[in-house]
Amino acid sequence: MLTNRKILFGTGETPAYLLPKMSTRHGAIFGSTGSGKSVSLRVLCEGMVSSGTPVLIIDAKGDMDGSIIKGEMTPEIARRIPQELRDSFTMRKFETQIWCPFGERGLPINIPISDLGPLLLSRLLMLNEVQSGVINIAFAVAKDENLPLDTLDDFETLLSYVSYKAPDYRLRYGQIANASLGAIQRGLGVLKNEGGDILFKRTNFKLSDFVTIKSGEGVINVLDATELIKNPMLYSTVLLWILTEIQNQFPELGSVEKPIFSVIMDEASSMFKNTSRLLATKIEQSVKMLRSKGVSLWLSSQQIGDVPPPIISQLNNRILHSIRAYSPQDLRGVKAAANSFRQNPNLDCVQEIQTLKTGEVLCSFLQEDGSPSIVTKATVLPPQSSLKTVDEAVRAEHIKQSPLYHKYTSPNWWEIFTM
Repeated sequence: MLTNRKILFGTGETPAYLLPKMSTRHGAIFGSTGSGKSVSLRVLCEGMVSSGTPVLIIDAKGDMDGSIIKGEMTPEIARRIPQELRDSFTMRKFETQIWCPFGERGLPINIPISDLGPLLLSRLLMLNEVQSGVINIAFAVAKDENLPLDTLDDFETLLSYVSYKAPDYRLRYGQIANASLGAIQRGLGVLKNEGGDILFKRTNFKLSDFVTIKSGEGVINVLDATELIKNPMLYSTVLLWILTEIQNQFPELGSVEKPIFSVIMDEASSMFKNTSRLLATKIEQSVKMLRSKGVSLWLSSQQIGDVPPPIISQLNNRILHSIRAYSPQDLRGVKAAANSFRQNPNLDCVQEIQTLKTGEVLCSFLQEDGSPSIVTKATVLPPQSSLKTVDEAVRAEHIKQSPLYHKYTSPNWWEIFTM
């Protein structure tokens, strides 16, 4: 909810406000399953678009599309709204575009293999250093000889070509082992079976289609990842690709009064698993670069330990739901989360984290001078849009009414040519 040009996130002894100007310092939401993170993500999303910032939210659970329907003022929701906000808090729907990497439950998003790049493809195929070197050689050959590299079929053809020409390429590019080529081809076969042939292909997708403002408000872009999340490596690859594309395509803006775009990533911990040192460094650099491009990044996960310390240090706005401690290791996670806040002498964070009710959080947002506020306990406001599951027919009709529907669902000239 936007009030006095600030995003009111929660209420309590001290209202919890997020300043749009400070949201480019990024943020994090942590909490155990069932603690209410999804509601917090929705409230954050609605507040951002109300302030005029378009949002891309990665929906791993399938519960973010309720923004297309006006919320219902139930007694339970009414109890969450303080008396002083009753007149100004209105239930409503929001301008929303629904996307889907496989095109089954939203506007399709496709990624050419050439845009994915050798580093992300090597991680996706879980290759070792030697095999990754062959991937780099293949990409270099495709660039130097202007070979097509959009689909997995293109890449398989490229590998066959590189294998045939390996003796000629040895002096220019280095050794190309047949064993490495075989391992890569096997990995590509598995990737095809998991939907990679649908996701990776030539596209007319433009990142700028996410950055849309209507009537002074940002548009919510829901990326339905309910199928994608079944393959965590593929899911995390798409998240990393999004960060890379933003870094490559968005201009340098410096300090801004509010973000020009915000990205909210659920189940973000998958990005940091099985990453090489080189990729980890590139992720850290990408997160740093987003601020200068006027982009706000929010990561959501269960434990603060799911995210590497160099990334955590850049997530300056923090929201923490309850974390259950059933073991010494869990308790260490609770203490780490408590110590990540600017301490409040009147609040025992370690105790509070373990006893927070659903909808209650500990939070700290950056203040006007850039310093973090002391940690406070707050009750998250309810979303203004619907929390109910959207009927499939309503969802399908909403997607068809999108102004981008024909752009992304009509065959393009290259698709017609290859039919």
